[in-house]
Amino acid sequence: MTRLWRSLDSNMRILVVLNFVMAASVSMYASLLVPWYRSLGHDSGAVGTLSSIMQVVSAMAAVVGGVLADRYGRRGLFLLGQMLRCAAVATLFVARSFLGLAVLSIMRGMASVQSPAQSALTAEYTDEHNRATAIGLSLAAMYLATVIAPAVAGPLADRLGAKVPFVIALVLAALSWLLTIPLKERAPADRSPSAADLPGTAKELQTGEPGTSITATAPHPSHSLSSCLRRMFVGRRGLHAALVLASTGTDGILNGAFGVLLPLFVMDTFKAGFSQVALLSTFVSLGSVAVQVLGGKVADQIGRRRVILATGVASLAVVALLPYAGSLLKIYLLLFLASTVANAAGPALSAVLVEVVGEEDRATFSGVATGVAAAGMGLGAWVAGIWYGAGFAVSWFGLIVGSSLASLVARHFGLPRDGKRAAEGRDRE
Repeated sequence: MTRLWRSLDSNMRILVVLNFVMAASVSMYASLLVPWYRSLGHDSGAVGTLSSIMQVVSAMAAVVGGVLADRYGRRGLFLLGQMLRCAAVATLFVARSFLGLAVLSIMRGMASVQSPAQSALTAEYTDEHNRATAIGLSLAAMYLATVIAPAVAGPLADRLGAKVPFVIALVLAALSWLLTIPLKERAPADRSPSAADLPGTAKELQTGEPGTSITATAPHPSHSLSSCLRRMFVGRRGLHAALVLASTGTDGILNGAFGVLLPLFVMDTFKAGFSQVALLSTFVSLGSVAVQVLGGKVADQIGRRRVILATGVASLAVVALLPYAGSLLKIYLLLFLASTVANAAGPALSAVLVEVVGEEDRATFSGVATGVAAAGMGLGAWVAGIWYGAGFAVSWFGLIVGSSLASLVARHFGLPRDGKRAAEGRDRE
């Protein structure tokens, strides 16, 4: 592990630490939101709607953020997103009515303007041979934070009130902004196609080294959303990119529904408080920490497709068992098992998202993918809030299991075979 850490670009090491601090900040308050909304007198429909508002705004912010990051610079968008995260946490202290909580949801969604820039910077600081491994390390840091933060936030909220973990979340959000300042990036001109490149080739230029200081450059005219979309969805990989986006959307439906259905079910069935609900996030993340680096190394060695499809089948089988768990302990254990299996593919999925298009369009594609995922989460959360009244099992199988199956099918047809990945990458040049 020490050798792996030392082998990383210095900017990538900062991103790993940033991932930990950002995830700790978000998990410190997000794991408490459903019971907090309930304590303020809002029903399941309101809970689902608030989550949906956040995801819809997040979808738009991510798409816009991706285009702006490729056009004007990734570090600046990353800093903007961090400031918006701080503002969102600060809103927690004054929002009580549905309107106030809707403003909170909008602020949380706007912070997603940074996500495409973060993904593109990760690709800048790594290469194809160590990318999934480095992403695995970064994801492990994130999941470690989401193991610790909810486990701390729940008992604090039960004993001292929800504002105490909210204060900690605000401090961590401010620290995240400070840690973003030292990051460096390649100048936009070094990422843009040369004049000799034909439209749609999405050639990956190898000029410059990760960590090169920012220089003043004019925005490249080909970074409009329409021109980027034409480059991303033509040629051999056009179908792959489209199906990757489709699977990202169905994953979003799954995650949006999950964040509404399971906390409500646990609260209503087992009379759970802040601590028990927060532990759902802890057990989901606990199963993810150990497998991230291993999953990344396996994906770099045997291929992204094999890892993604194998874990998709296994996690689907485990998720289908959850409605039959008769106790909180069984729910926690099944969540641990499902997240261990599913998140082993996290590094491979992240690597696919930055490899399916050329370097000059990575932030834009990441923004579109984040937007599609967020739109799916918004739809999933909204439908889950409505369907929950029809029964947990019905809504679980319709939204969670159904979305898992749809993602698996899209990836089966959309992911390039591992032996062809390198060859298709050469076709872009």
